[in-house]
Amino acid sequence: MSNLNKLDFTPLDTTDIGYHKWVRDVRNHLKAKGIISAIREPTAAAAAPTAATAPAAAASDDAADATPAQVAARAAVAAVVARAAAEELEAKNAKAIILMIHHMDESLQSEYLNEEDPRKLWVALEERFSNVRESLLPDLEVKWLNLRFCDYSSVLDFNSEALRIKSLM
Repeated sequence: MSNLNKLDFTPLDTTDIGYHKWVRDVRNHLKAKGIISAIREPTAAAAAPTAATAPAAAASDDAADATPAQVAARAAVAAVVARAAAEELEAKNAKAIILMIHHMDESLQSEYLNEEDPRKLWVALEERFSNVRESLLPDLEVKWLNLRFCDYSSVLDFNSEALRIKSLM
């Protein structure tokens, strides 16, 4: 990877070892940029009146008091606001997907090349790597049980390996 020095954090590779750290780093960067909502699960509050139904609701509430020109003007303003909100959401999604793809191994990038929705990419990666703990923990436990002081040339090497295994556990 020639762009390793340009990355903000370690990229996700096809081995399952760094997934949880990558998830933490991506979440923190998305929070810092104010676009964490791109990967969060949609809530019921977000499914409330949409931008498409808001102009119709506003027009029907004020129809008795407003002239047809005022109703048309309000509908046009609501349409502009809805279009701006949709463009803002699209820009946030693009920023999130760029950050995620940029911090992935090239083989993963090519595998998820056609994914344009950051939430779908987040869920797909979670499904792929979610069993990391179940797959790594038995191997790490074996390494921990077989960790012997006499296998290392210095105390520093032994301590480093012990702390590495412990941090992965």
